[in-house]
Amino acid sequence: MEFDAVIADLNMPRINGLEMLKAIRSGANGCRRDLPVIMLTGHSDLELVSRAMALDINGFIVKPVSQGALASRLARVFGEEIRTVRPESEYAKVDMRLGFDEPPPEKAGLPEKAGLPTRPLPVPPEAPDGGMVRIALTDVPPGSVLAKDVIIPSGLVIVSKGTLLSKRLVQRLKDLADLNIVIEHIWIRE
Repeated sequence: MEFDAVIADLNMPRINGLEMLKAIRSGANGCRRDLPVIMLTGHSDLELVSRAMALDINGFIVKPVSQGALASRLARVFGEEIRTVRPESEYAKVDMRLGFDEPPPEKAGLPEKAGLPTRPLPVPPEAPDGGMVRIALTDVPPGSVLAKDVIIPSGLVIVSKGTLLSKRLVQRLKDLADLNIVIEHIWIRE
């Protein structure tokens, strides 16, 4: 059976929404790997948002869902010109150890993830070396390369430096405002 899109909840029985998204993107379940996936959430759990972004989520909708919000998000997803996916091996690397019922690493006796800051980093007013520029998210040209990690207020990295910023990814970053995660500026390479 062929599907045009998947609308799922982050918290579902048997398999959570992130596990389902990972299975789709890695080709483990026989679905098209570029299948659009929209997650319904009543949570603003930033760790889950970060993982969904790493799995190339197509969008979030906060519950309770209005007909207008659903129609708007579906129109945006279906209006996207190109749906590219990365190699299966990249999705397989997304760490799924933290689920809905598991404690954070420091409480589970697991080591803290290397490379993830534990608090927000200050944003200098000017680029430290002429090789990058701070730009409003609304003005990012598709095809730009991220010069610094995108870090949300909790200190979590949601997009790593060196990432190619497609029109779709920039839109996902804008969509995070629906979850009260507002990203106004990012650093790109000149």
